[in-house]
Amino acid sequence: MADIIDILINILCQQGTSGKCSSFISAYPDITQQLVWLVFFPAVFLLLFVFFISEGVTKDAKKYRTLLSIAIFIFVIFQGWYHYALTISKYWFIGVIILGGIYVIIHKMGAAGGGGGSGGGGGGSSRPLKALGSHISKRTMATFTGEEKDINNNIKTKFSLLEGIKNDLKNIDPKSTGGTRALPDLKRDFETNRADCERLIESLAKLRGIEFGDKVLRRGDTQIKGYKDRLTKLVKDIENLYAKDYKKAA
Repeated sequence: MADIIDILINILCQQGTSGKCSSFISAYPDITQQLVWLVFFPAVFLLLFVFFISEGVTKDAKKYRTLLSIAIFIFVIFQGWYHYALTISKYWFIGVIILGGIYVIIHKMGAAGGGGGSGGGGGGSSRPLKALGSHISKRTMATFTGEEKDINNNIKTKFSLLEGIKNDLKNIDPKSTGGTRALPDLKRDFETNRADCERLIESLAKLRGIEFGDKVLRRGDTQIKGYKDRLTKLVKDIENLYAKDYKKAA
């Protein structure tokens, strides 16, 4: 039986994490307990985790849900992350009880309010949890794929390009032939990069579940607020510089 435990540890705990798994399991002298803690509890936790991710990603393609769930489960094992699930498995059941209590409260509140939503029935009562699950799945996938990091890098690139346009407008001689010809190109580049930057900031806000616009202030995402304030100042500076240069060129 001990050999089976060792085989399972080598299969599930990869990337040099078998020692951590063995150390965790050794706290339980009974073979049955070791099997339950090694396989059952972490597997249930991961399956719930995978369920939330796949539900959000395959909302419009249900037929791929099983395939995606299997792929994520295998990916977690191959990346050597199974030992994290093993550690969390000591506490995740408490979290399930808490979430279950929240669900019951929301369900009862929805029922007391007439089922919520124009469609009637009790379907509206589970919408907050579904929305939360969808948001968590999107954020998790964004972390796995590096989407949020890519958006941040692209925003910084756009800011660099806008700063470059601002410096060009500061140093340009609008009365020269080259300066007169450059002004329309700079204006076009400015409009393009401004629109791209606004779109990227909005994408980041949506990814984080934050409404774009004035509500960013109330929702407390300081990074997005900083991006928004910086873009507003840059746009104002560039427009003022362009107006001055255009006036001189005329």
